[in-house]
Amino acid sequence: MQPEPKQGMASVRAFSRVMLVVVLALTVFVMLIGFGLGVEDYRNRAEAQQTVCGVRESLVERLEVRFKEIFVAYGLTGNGMVVEVYVSAHGSWTLVLTRPDGIACLMAAGQNWEYLPPDLLPGEEEGA
Repeated sequence: MQPEPKQGMASVRAFSRVMLVVVLALTVFVMLIGFGLGVEDYRNRAEAQQTVCGVRESLVERLEVRFKEIFVAYGLTGNGMVVEVYVSAHGSWTLVLTRPDGIACLMAAGQNWEYLPPDLLPGEEEGA
C-alpha cells in the first residue's frame, strides 16, 4: 500500500516559517523589556509612553499610509486574539494585537526588520 501524497505540505511549511519569525520577534521584544532597554515605540518617545488602541481598520490604514507598512505575518493567541506583523520596504515594523471585538493595539514597533532565509529556519527534512 502506497502512502497518500502530502497535499498542502508546502503551504504548511511556509506558514510554519512565518510563525517562527513572529515568535522570534516576540521573543526579542520580551527580552528587551526584561533587560530594561525598552523599545523605541511608534517612531517617537511621546507616543511610546502609552499604548495606542483603536478600531483595527483605522490603525492598519494609518500604518499603510503613514509608514508604508504592509501585513506580512500573523498568529493566534490562546484566548482568541490575533497578533499581526506589518513591515515596510525600509525595514520599519509594527506588532499589532487585535482582540475578538475588533479593537487593536500597537504593541511594539521598531526598525531594521530582517527576514530569515528559509534554509535557516528549522523544518521538516525534505522527503520525510
